[in-house]
Order: sequence, then C-alpha cells, then structure tokens
Amino acid sequence: MKPLRFLILLSLFAGLGCSVSNDSSIRFLNAHQLSLGASTTACTTQAIAIYRGSLDLAGNDRYYVAFDWESNLEQISTILSTQEVIAGPQRNEFVLDHFVFNYASMPSLSFQSEQVNAYAVNMVGASGASNWLGISLLTPQARRVLTSSIQAGDLVGVELQVTFQAFGSLASGQKLSTNKVTYPIQVFRSSFSGTCRVVGDVRAPTGPCGAPGGQDGTVVACCRDITPAPTGCPP
Repeated sequence: MKPLRFLILLSLFAGLGCSVSNDSSIRFLNAHQLSLGASTTACTTQAIAIYRGSLDLAGNDRYYVAFDWESNLEQISTILSTQEVIAGPQRNEFVLDHFVFNYASMPSLSFQSEQVNAYAVNMVGASGASNWLGISLLTPQARRVLTSSIQAGDLVGVELQVTFQAFGSLASGQKLSTNKVTYPIQVFRSSFSGTCRVVGDVRAPTGPCGAPGGQDGTVVACCRDITPAPTGCPP
C-alpha cells in the first residue's frame, strides 16, 4: 500500500514526550518529521520517529508533523447465496471528517478547544509502517494565543501540550473516532524580525516541505544570510 500523501493545511509537561493511547480500531502511532527544505517532488517523511518538538515563532507559527496511522478492522463482504455481493469489503474503510484539538501549556495560557474539518481515507488493514497522515498541529486560535503571548527574545517560551483526536465514520455509516494523541512542543521566539533587509529576499525555506525555518531547530534566516543559499531561494 502506498503512503497516504495528505497534508492538512489549516486557515504532564516538561520532560514528557508524545503519548498515544490504543483504545480505537483506527489508531495514530509514531510521529515523524517531514522532509526538510524545498523539493520538486512530493513531500515525504523521515524514518526516525520523534516524540516532541520545538518551534521558533520568529520563523514560523505552524508546526507540521506526520503520524503513522493504522486500521485493525477486517474486510467484510455480504454475499447472497447467488454469489451476488450486496456490501463490498470497502464498508470498513474509515473516512475522516474532522479533528478536535485541545491545548494546555506551562506557563498556563488561555486556549479553547477547536474543531477543524479534514478529509482522508484509511483503508481496511492499513499498516502504520506504510500509511501516514500529515497534520498541522496548531489551529488558528492556538497560533493567535501563542504569537500574542510570546515576545521577541523569549527563548524559554512555553511548553505546549497538543492533544488531538480524529472523528469520522466507516463507509458503512457507523460513526467512529481514533485514539487521542498528546504531542509536546517547546514554543519560543528568537530575536529574528522576520523581515529580510534586501529587496527580493525571502525567509529561507529550511523547514518541513519548504516552509520557513523555525521548527525543530531548522535555521531561521533570510536566504541571503546563508552561504550557499538553500534550495528554493530566489536567484
């Protein structure tokens, strides 16, 4: 089975890593960093699993990560004595409808629960090792809270706990939700202004899938500040 190339692009504390429960037939498992830097091919995942992250808001206010997910449901077909199939094996495919995100932080900030619509299909018997879903872990309201609360030069910031769960239904119509996942991110803000001094220059696309740097230690800078300039920078 080919990996699922789907990225959701959205308009308990220190020392803990990603925690994943296993109380659902559709389960998220290990997290993986997406490939870094600009690329002309489809964005892929890195093999090594990660259990926590960091984000410099001076470079980017989004955090992208890929989660293996699996289905332990089986193919079930309903066949009449005449060998006519009236319900095929796809009836147990899981169709994702939306995510619910919740946040907590140390020091404590005021977050609200947020629902984000999404779409993906998890096939019957899909294996976590060969099937992944890319997710943006910071919703619009979470980004607003973080960017308004963490000032430039604050290299400590907050320890953010992101908890999410996906909801949807089987193709047969039965409502179903995934397990809950909690993923910690240390969110801070360096003194980089985000403004490039030279006309035509842009922030270097050193982050996941060509995004600006700042996630998980990727370089936060303008293209002309790096020699040689990274792939994806203007000539």
